[in-house]
Amino acid sequence: MEATTLRRVEWRQLFPWLYLFGAFRIAIDPRKLLLAVLGLCFVAGGNHAIDAIGLRSGIIREASPVPRHDYPWSEEYQPTTRLGIEPLSMLTDPSAMRELFGNWNSLIDPILRGALHPALTLANSYQSGFAPSVDALLRLLWFAFVWGIFGGAITRMAVHQFVKDEKLSVVGGLKFSCPKVAQFLSAPLLPLGGTLVLMLMSAAIGLLGRIPGMGPLIMSVLIGFSQIFSVIIVILLIGVGAGWPLMVAAISTEDSDGFDGFSRAHSYIFDVPWHYLWCFVLAMMYASATVFFVDLLAQWVYFISQNGLMWGAGEGVDITDYRVASAVGEFWIGVLQSLVVGYRASLFWVLFLLIYLVLRASSDRIPMNEAYLEPLGNAGDEGMALGGLAAYQEEVTERPIVNPDDETDTDSENDSSSANPEEGDVSDPGEST
Repeated sequence: MEATTLRRVEWRQLFPWLYLFGAFRIAIDPRKLLLAVLGLCFVAGGNHAIDAIGLRSGIIREASPVPRHDYPWSEEYQPTTRLGIEPLSMLTDPSAMRELFGNWNSLIDPILRGALHPALTLANSYQSGFAPSVDALLRLLWFAFVWGIFGGAITRMAVHQFVKDEKLSVVGGLKFSCPKVAQFLSAPLLPLGGTLVLMLMSAAIGLLGRIPGMGPLIMSVLIGFSQIFSVIIVILLIGVGAGWPLMVAAISTEDSDGFDGFSRAHSYIFDVPWHYLWCFVLAMMYASATVFFVDLLAQWVYFISQNGLMWGAGEGVDITDYRVASAVGEFWIGVLQSLVVGYRASLFWVLFLLIYLVLRASSDRIPMNEAYLEPLGNAGDEGMALGGLAAYQEEVTERPIVNPDDETDTDSENDSSSANPEEGDVSDPGEST
């Protein structure tokens, strides 16, 4: 029996979740950082505009503290190193290593902080009242609208870079996401609309309890239906809460509509829940580590820049004594801080895109390197093209490259030779005699 030798193992084919470790290279792209910063700015600006309406004034009981709506350059920036983690202490202190990989809020806060409080307010709308519920609904719609545009553009650009190793421009990403904003909005609104319908049906059962005499008995008999409605509502809310970023990633990858994005994300979550949980935990740990090093890099940049300026200007120069100089200096510090916060938002979308591709490969057996992409640089091409590298297990058949001119010449020679096969064999009749 002949022995076989294992020469190469495609680890990423065996464990597709290893692709998550390539998120940093995709998320650090300046184009995606710009879109992430713009998304954070639009969310904050919209919340300030809703604050001006004054619907919150009627709130009697808060479900959670009202968050501040700061712009990326003005929010209270708390770098990861606030936990006391120094680069060398990680080698000697195990607790520092746990904090390094456990600071998940550094990734989730910039995105989900704007939606958590409105969602809790709507969940307690019976206690909050009508005006605060409308306020929360407006904030959630604005949140989904903004990140449908900017999150959709980031995920579309990430798909191009991951599948075809092409960098889609900011304009190209926005050209894709802006016309599809209705699809990005409808994906989470479909299950939320179903939740509202089921809540109204449950409320109708409760309304029967107001009937004098037999009302409470009728309501008690129908409580079972209300519980069935509640089970469906819980399933829908889990799909929205855990799958909303996957819905955006699905629409960006498949170029589909909101129903397809919702159905894909919902089915993947409940089809391979443990795989999703594993990918989520791994992604958050990876994100915590990369955010720490990005924060550390930003601090080094700021420290070295300040020291370099002080070498030339001297300690006697203080720009805070000059109003214009101080404003300009704060502007550049705000740019650096905005890019750091923007990296977290960009990494959020890139990681959930990769998680979607991993779940799709696990559930539907679709290779991760397949997506419905438009060709770049071919303005004359119509429609869309299925882009992607060949799967590892599939054989690639290549056709020889043929120059049309050479092919024409070859065909003409063949035609001429076939027309007179004895043309080359010319003999003089006189010589034969």
